[in-house]
Amino acid sequence: IHIFAPGHPIFSVDHVTVNDVAVGDLAFRTVKDSGCQSMALVNASPFFLEALYVRGRAFTDRAQLESIPTHVFASKNLYSDPSSFWPQPLSVFEDFKAVATAIRSMPKPVGVFLTLESPAPQLHEALREEGLLDDGSVKLVIAGTTPFFVSELRPAPTLIDLSFPEIINVAVDRLIHRAQNMPAQILTFLVPPKIAAV
Repeated sequence: IHIFAPGHPIFSVDHVTVNDVAVGDLAFRTVKDSGCQSMALVNASPFFLEALYVRGRAFTDRAQLESIPTHVFASKNLYSDPSSFWPQPLSVFEDFKAVATAIRSMPKPVGVFLTLESPAPQLHEALREEGLLDDGSVKLVIAGTTPFFVSELRPAPTLIDLSFPEIINVAVDRLIHRAQNMPAQILTFLVPPKIAAV
């Protein structure tokens, strides 16, 4: 059983992973339901990571389908040009202050989706310093719930739980089934995300 492998680099085993399309869709629905007038995608990885790309594109594609103004903020990539895979309008950034300053000029409230929780403290601080969090100008949604990165953020953002325990449970169940039955069919299991409990 191969877990956390959205690109399926191994073709002879079962795969269990989070549904990253559903992550982006859930982020979009969360900010849309909050009445946001524009949206911003923030991808802070300096590498191309397929899971983050799939989450981000699901978010921006939904916004485009509903004609909601959306801006992509992508960190400088070490090996490729972000404009070769992210949609326009796109801003390539090196610090979060530039992101927060740009978001300040967008139609409010702005729904902001961060594709991974590790840079959450820096983005949250930059938005707070611009005065965008306390007055409700920004609705921040973050994919991931690692306490080290998100537990101290105030005001608290909305967190998307990537369902890691469920992924492990599905993988173990499938491993037991495979050991007992030796099925020939190779399957992929996409585990849905959910909004984290407060």
